[in-house]
Amino acid sequence: MYCPLCKAEYRTGFDKCSDCLICLVPTREQAEATKVVLLWKGTSQSKLNDIVAALQNANVPHLARSCVNAEPLPLWARLPIISLFTGMKRVHDEMSWEVLILESDFANAEALIRGQS
Repeated sequence: MYCPLCKAEYRTGFDKCSDCLICLVPTREQAEATKVVLLWKGTSQSKLNDIVAALQNANVPHLARSCVNAEPLPLWARLPIISLFTGMKRVHDEMSWEVLILESDFANAEALIRGQS
């Protein structure tokens, strides 16, 4: 059994993904064939929480995950003393979040998060 959203594999006997709360499909091929799209990406954890709450309240399956920006600061800029004097962002400021959903839910989910703005 496989999750069509996060693509996790489950043992026989499970019927729902514990992370995405979506019904599992029987084969990896079915899971891989399911189109997943990015609904939102940003650095505001409060905005993430609002979006996730709206999706949960509307029973829209989703996957929220953290990620690190693609271009981290150079090593010298990560030193605490450098960031203290230069005001450069520290490593934890490079964190962002994204929310993924099924393509079939995109229009509904987009309308929900538009209401969160």
